[in-house]
Amino acid sequence: MFAAVALVAPVASAKKNKTERVKPGVAGSAYYWESQQSQAITDPTTDADIITLEGPNTFCPTTPGGGLPEQTESCEPGRLPVMVANSDYETPEMMSAVGFDLSLVPFGAKVKSFKATFIEANDEQSQSFNHEKKKLQACMIEQFFGDGEAREYEEAPKFKCTGKDPIATRKKVKVRDAEGDKVERFAWSFDLTRFAKKWATGEVPIAAIMLQPVQPKEKAFDPATDSNWRVVLAGGAQEEEHGVLTEMVFTEPPLPEVPEVIDPETSDPSTDSGGFDPVDTGSSGGVSTTSDSDTGTPEATEEPVDLASGETAAEEIFSKVGGLPWYAWLGLLAGMIGFSALRSVVLESSTGARPGGVLAQIHRINAERKGVDPAATAVGSPGPLGALIATSKSARDSISKLVARLPFPKRKA
Repeated sequence: MFAAVALVAPVASAKKNKTERVKPGVAGSAYYWESQQSQAITDPTTDADIITLEGPNTFCPTTPGGGLPEQTESCEPGRLPVMVANSDYETPEMMSAVGFDLSLVPFGAKVKSFKATFIEANDEQSQSFNHEKKKLQACMIEQFFGDGEAREYEEAPKFKCTGKDPIATRKKVKVRDAEGDKVERFAWSFDLTRFAKKWATGEVPIAAIMLQPVQPKEKAFDPATDSNWRVVLAGGAQEEEHGVLTEMVFTEPPLPEVPEVIDPETSDPSTDSGGFDPVDTGSSGGVSTTSDSDTGTPEATEEPVDLASGETAAEEIFSKVGGLPWYAWLGLLAGMIGFSALRSVVLESSTGARPGGVLAQIHRINAERKGVDPAATAVGSPGPLGALIATSKSARDSISKLVARLPFPKRKA
């Protein structure tokens, strides 16, 4: 295990700022048709829907009459159309959704660039019209969607378009066909870097765009060509080569730092800063482990305290002999004085109740209630607390004498 960690640490350090280039593929695609309609066919005997009829896919022929199978050999799957009808740019006749597979991009990667180029379809069924000088906009999709062709608008995922979203125009490009020869095609390229940064960090849960038409400015609007036009892209076809060309450049996220591993069998606790040394062998008052036989010198002993050699500070004496500090003794003395003051006011004295005191007044009131002469009870025995008070007084006198003998530091003039 230690060897494995030792090998991982250098590799992680080497890949910390490594730049990668990948070509994400298309994870899914669908196009939505505003004029698409569906009708459920119900079984009259059970009132249950048995089939739903929908309009035909624009890029696939309808099923011939007589129940013959559909001519799938002439169907062009995966087409991505964007179409405007009757100058309606708010609700296009057709719009297309494309999702990208970013499984090759580690989560948290720092995306530097991401470009996606969609090749324009050129087959007989997928013809574009009035598409010169048109623009397409890529809007960010915020909701998952399923693959589909000629789907109803109500199935479209939630998306949002802003004025900062990337825009593509029609340009000529050269690509290689299935035989490897370079051929001239038309393409629409989007710079999706701003979107990809959000996808890589997980800010948006799905890496997908919705292709929308861009309405020309009012002064440049030409009703003859701008009211009705269509662009058909081949990007959604998984079977077709060069349907979509992508490239993403990113920096891998830094790996968490691997802590240094210490081998307890080979490490020296006295020199290894990562180890634990239960004995401090430094020169700052630590315990020395060197014996007398190692150095030949006698072991140093603590110097005895001479209480008779001149004036010594009270703090020094108490710290050496292990007694209480001087301020602790002052605290005890203050406590005794406070107790004496309290006793003189509230408690009885050792000779009895103090005339005119609190207890004398209590005795007088109790005697009057019992019908006894107060003068008879004013002088008498010291009461039930007399013995305790006498003992406290004796202890106080002893402590006062002991404190008077302590060598407190003299106050400087």
